[in-house]
Amino acid sequence: MYVENIPAFSAATVAYNRQVVSGGAPDAEKAGMFSTYMILNYAAQDFAKVIQGATELQKLQPLDEKGYIVLVQAYYSTLDFANAAKAAKVATDEKTAAGMKPSADILGLLLNSQAKLDDKAGYRVTLDQLATVSTQPEVWGQVMDFAVNAVVTASEPKDVQEHHLLNILRLALLAGTIRNEDYPAMASIDLAIGLPNEAKAVLAKGNRTSGDLFNDMNKMLANDQGSLTALAAEAGKQTNGEIDVKLGESYMTYGRHDEVIAAIRKGIEKGGLKNLPDAQTTLGIALYSAGKKDEALAEFRKAETATTSAGPVAHTWLLFLQRPSA
Repeated sequence: MYVENIPAFSAATVAYNRQVVSGGAPDAEKAGMFSTYMILNYAAQDFAKVIQGATELQKLQPLDEKGYIVLVQAYYSTLDFANAAKAAKVATDEKTAAGMKPSADILGLLLNSQAKLDDKAGYRVTLDQLATVSTQPEVWGQVMDFAVNAVVTASEPKDVQEHHLLNILRLALLAGTIRNEDYPAMASIDLAIGLPNEAKAVLAKGNRTSGDLFNDMNKMLANDQGSLTALAAEAGKQTNGEIDVKLGESYMTYGRHDEVIAAIRKGIEKGGLKNLPDAQTTLGIALYSAGKKDEALAEFRKAETATTSAGPVAHTWLLFLQRPSA
């Protein structure tokens, strides 16, 4: 935070405090005086004076982000979590209204205050906002947990549920939040739906280069690329798009970007899909992998409106694509 490394210059603090009490500062200097008063008193841990200074400063001009951070920290330090959350929310709303993203600092303070207040709904909204400005694994770990929980608590067929989990784990790999136990889980789903080349990459990433899962992957991989021609021929015979989508996802595991996109789009155009939002999400992943971020965003936005657990999965990908490093 801005003030943590500022030494508590007691003499300066006393001088500023006297000046504030006297009210004798010229009007043109009062805003700067109250700003400094807030910072010095925060360093001195006199939080009541910080709050007083913020109140007076706001009569003269709006607080800047630095001022809001000091004020929210002062409320938080006095365990006044309600006012901490209120001030932080005002700061985030002002930034949003100005067409800018709030900073990770102010959003983190808002999130912590909402946690103290047990404001679950507010916490969830703030976490999403924080995810678009933060790359911290602890933030993204929570975002992933919400997505996984939405999938595992939904009343959906096992194959549908597992594919949603696969798309979340694909994101976990990119976001750096994948856990040690997730590697075999992800590879198992890959093998169950016929994607041994992705399973190979996942097992290698997780240093799982032996055992039954590894052996099964090698057996399936031996014939995988050869089977793609037959799968493409079968897709051409079908009037619905299920096999086209499956073919595209197989191409994706080999990095065949143009073919992936063409196949999945063809499947969506044919229609008759059991899970259109899931296909849109997979297409979004393929587009992002091909460097087509804007097109990927469009697909994720379509899919996130789903009332099934495909919606939270696509929403999580959408958040990822909005963060600074994506």
